[in-house]
Amino acid sequence: MCQQLNLVPKYQLWWRGLMFSLLLFSWSPMTVAKWYGLVIGINEYQYGDYTKDPRPLKGAVDDAYLIRDTLRSLGVIVPDTQVLINAQATREGFIQAWVKLQQQMHAEDTLWLSFSGHGGQETDRGVKDEADDLDETLWFYDFNPDQPLLGRISDDELAGLLEASKARDTLLVVDSCHSGGMSRCTAASADCPSFRGGRRYRITNDAVPPPSILPTVADNDLSMVRVTHIVAADKEQLDIQEVAMPDGKYHGALSWYWSQGLRGAADANQDGLVSRAELGEFLDNNVPKKIKSQRPKIEPKADSKVLTPSIPMVRILWTGAPQAEFAAWSTVNIVNQGAADLTLSLVGNKYQLRAGTEILAQAAAVKNVHPAIQRWSLQHYLQQRSGSLGQLDLRIVNSAGPYAPSQAVQFVVKNGDSKYRALYLFDIAENGVVQRFFPLAKYQDPVQIDRYPYSFPPIQPSMPFGYDLAIALGCQQPSVLLDRLLQQYATTPGVPTITEFYDILSQTPCQIGWQYWHTVP
Repeated sequence: MCQQLNLVPKYQLWWRGLMFSLLLFSWSPMTVAKWYGLVIGINEYQYGDYTKDPRPLKGAVDDAYLIRDTLRSLGVIVPDTQVLINAQATREGFIQAWVKLQQQMHAEDTLWLSFSGHGGQETDRGVKDEADDLDETLWFYDFNPDQPLLGRISDDELAGLLEASKARDTLLVVDSCHSGGMSRCTAASADCPSFRGGRRYRITNDAVPPPSILPTVADNDLSMVRVTHIVAADKEQLDIQEVAMPDGKYHGALSWYWSQGLRGAADANQDGLVSRAELGEFLDNNVPKKIKSQRPKIEPKADSKVLTPSIPMVRILWTGAPQAEFAAWSTVNIVNQGAADLTLSLVGNKYQLRAGTEILAQAAAVKNVHPAIQRWSLQHYLQQRSGSLGQLDLRIVNSAGPYAPSQAVQFVVKNGDSKYRALYLFDIAENGVVQRFFPLAKYQDPVQIDRYPYSFPPIQPSMPFGYDLAIALGCQQPSVLLDRLLQQYATTPGVPTITEFYDILSQTPCQIGWQYWHTVP
């Protein structure tokens, strides 16, 4: 890490520093856009068993954990309180989690909502919006077949919640059947094939209502433009089978291939983004290969709208003994042979992480290299995003180091387009600490440079020392979100997330460059 040397001439125009300070002040009320997740998985049902509906499932809970880990790897905020499993996933439990989440959210935020479990149908009531006079329902843990309005949420109620949501965009993943009639096993046994689905229920006028009444909206309302539905099958499909997947667990095919798609498999043009069209094509090509009768669906129809950034699994070559810490690295696939993105090895008494010959981190404990893995994933994502606008050539004038505190370090950036002169330079240390280098108001740095190439003011190495990554962004205009992000991470240690940079680059086009370098005490 470094500090900029105070080499600014006294005669430099004072108003540049003043204008920079005023810009930062005017941006201060804004917050960094956040992505949130609410994940539901139900295998066990309070009123069901292997002889009667709702029957136990094998893979819905593993779907929830898979979706949770995939979202977390993107930087989506999914604390354990927003992962509802089995008995936690009652109708009232879901509503409470929803209300609490809405209290945290702002208008610029994005929400992922997923449900894995049984679905069914019931008589269309209230909002008459179904051609077949049947509403689709999601069955929660406390769904009661004898009182079928209890423990379920109808499509009209869910549409009402989504319509009133604060989120800028909502992405809904439903891995259950969308009609009634579940294929049944004749024996009461856990060895039966596992299907997600349920019978149709006729709702009588004297049916006991749920304790919490939700507003309803027609689920085909054209105002639902902020919501993307990603569902396991058309409503006509009677059941959704659970199948064993390569991780050795049962899953719904939609959940499995959705996760694979977001981890890069659906990113057909390798630009670091997954559009509705790309995800739709990937699901159409892969889900039926696993279950011939299943046809997933995305609504609105698959188009060029970007749903999310992609986060490929990082393959790390490690030939040593298994490490307990590896289990918590949800974006990492440890291999002991073959091609890999990174190499982890024990050098002397330290764990060394490399990308080719480039050393990314060196630590006494294996857990301490994880921030460098997250940093590499972010750099890989930025490299993909740099393809459309062209990559900045960021380098150090002399060499990549190592540099001691007594040495001044001079970064220079070349190949920038004159349209992208709002220039930023910041650093991410191997332990995840972020430090802004440029522009800095206290040194009266310009918010926009005059031209490329540009030599940054010299900086002086400081703690924490190690293997660093410097990142430069040349943007069309000063980026409100980037300024806020750098301000946030100045006081909150951690590697910025891919979703945070997705929002920054979606709002303000930027060229990107990077340089690994080394500092020592």
